[in-house]
Amino acid sequence: MPVRTSTSGLVAQFYLAEIGTEHQNKSLQLSLWDPGEGMQSMEILDPNGNAVNFTCEVTYSIGGGYPSCAPTSSSCVSAYCLDVTSKVFDGKLAVLTVPLAGLDWATFPDNWFEIRYTRSSSGSSVDWTTWGVQILGDPVRLLE
Repeated sequence: MPVRTSTSGLVAQFYLAEIGTEHQNKSLQLSLWDPGEGMQSMEILDPNGNAVNFTCEVTYSIGGGYPSCAPTSSSCVSAYCLDVTSKVFDGKLAVLTVPLAGLDWATFPDNWFEIRYTRSSSGSSVDWTTWGVQILGDPVRLLE
C-alpha cells in the first residue's frame, strides 16, 4: 500500500493495522520501502500509544549497501524507535518484526496499531513510502 506523509509539525502519526486478540501470541511483520525521508525517527505504537519493541533488517537495497536498522535511542523519543535521519533507507526495504506476545492486550481501548514519525525541530517533511503488513505464526497443517 502506498503511503504519503506530509507534515510541518513535529509528529506525523497514522494507523497501521487493526490486529485482533486471536493474534496476540504471534508476530506483526511490517515491510517498509524507503521510509522516513525528512524525518528523524519512526516508532510502532500499540493501541495504548506506547512504542513497542521490534527487530529490523534491510532485505533489499538499490545501491548504497545495507545499513543497520536495529532499534536505537540515539536520536529517538523512546528506546524502541528507528533512526531514519539522513535518508538512510533511501532505496531500501526495511522489514520490522514486532512480537505481539507479552503486550497487555486487556488494557487496549481498540486493536489499532500505529506508526509515529518524529522530525527534527527545523523544516518540514514529505515522505512517499510503500508498505505491507502481515501476521506471522499461523500454523500450517498438512493432511493426508
